[in-house]
This record gives sequence, structure tokens and C-alpha cells, in this order.
Amino acid sequence: MIQELQSKIDGVGIFVWNYGQDEKTTATQHTTINFSTFFTPMSQDKSVADWLHDAVNGQVNSYGLELLD
Repeated sequence: MIQELQSKIDGVGIFVWNYGQDEKTTATQHTTINFSTFFTPMSQDKSVADWLHDAVNGQVNSYGLELLD
């Protein structure tokens, strides 16, 4: 799915994290904007808030893609 997004949307930014991963189900919190984790650095010392701020200001990046390997 991520590769498809990257191939179809030029300059797309993606943030993948495993913060709070449940050991049994391997599930993670799939949304963060309304939780304190929005401001918690989770990948390359960046939080989702940092990532979003950067994107709004023209610096679109992707973080956490290594978690998909």
C-alpha cells in the first residue's frame, strides 16, 4: 500500500510508527492527533507534530518506512 501511494502521489510524505505496539497482536495505535503521542518523537527523533509542521511549511518527508521491511 505504501509503495502504491508513493508511485501515484508525487512528493507524498508518510509517517509509520510502532509506538505502543501490542506484543500479542502487534497492533499499534493507528491515530495520534488527539493523543499526547502526537508530540512524542517516534522516528528519527521526529514526532507526528514535527512531521506535519514541516510538511505544511514545504518540507515533506517520510519517516519509519524501515518498519515495513
